[in-house]
Amino acid sequence: MSSVVGATVQFLAVAVFLLAGAQKLAAPATFGETLRKLRLPGVAVLRRAVPLLELATAALLAAAFRPAAAVLVALEGFGFGVAGIIALRRRTHISCACFGPLDSGVLGIRQVILVPVWLLVAASTLVLPAIGGLAGVAALTAIALAMGCVAAVYLMVPWVRDRRAAMVVTTR
Repeated sequence: MSSVVGATVQFLAVAVFLLAGAQKLAAPATFGETLRKLRLPGVAVLRRAVPLLELATAALLAAAFRPAAAVLVALEGFGFGVAGIIALRRRTHISCACFGPLDSGVLGIRQVILVPVWLLVAASTLVLPAIGGLAGVAALTAIALAMGCVAAVYLMVPWVRDRRAAMVVTTR
């Protein structure tokens, strides 16, 4: 039973970090604006480094490099919490950009509340059995392909709607 729980936590964490990193890289301006509003030093470096760190975390989780993955998950979880605290202390509306343009939430209490969850994910990475090695890499590839398909459908729906609307206008 613990192997099912471990694999599930691993799968979900890989998906979250993969989506977050990919979305931030795809729309760096959105994430950069969040960093600017937080008034963090080194916005240009952070705008590139954070998404790459998230993708590296996903890869380490998928390949079951447990200690390194656990450290990165815990550090990133704390970082997300610190961003939430900064936003709360500034009493300003700062767009989360956790998942790039897919996330329209606001930085704040949600990130602070989720810190213990990230710590549990980090701990489970060390304690619970998970999928590792080539199977983990295959799982990462499957997750990436599935997310790519979902993203393609997500992007195609408005395009199809616009094309249909254009066809209706031109046929009248």
